[in-house]
Amino acid sequence: MMEEENDQKSRPDRSQQYLANERTFLAWVRTCIALIGLGFIIAKFSFFIIEFRLILQRYLSESN
Repeated sequence: MMEEENDQKSRPDRSQQYLANERTFLAWVRTCIALIGLGFIIAKFSFFIIEFRLILQRYLSESN
């Protein structure tokens, strides 16, 4: 009986390790989704800058 208790104490709890690995994986997934979203925002902003530049050039050429 005493040996069984010692054996259970010496074995690592695999459920804690599994849950820690899952949290780490989900954190990486969350980070990847955030970076993808940031990339879309940067791409949209660059299109906005290009359009704004064209409108500004057209406005400045008409005013001269």
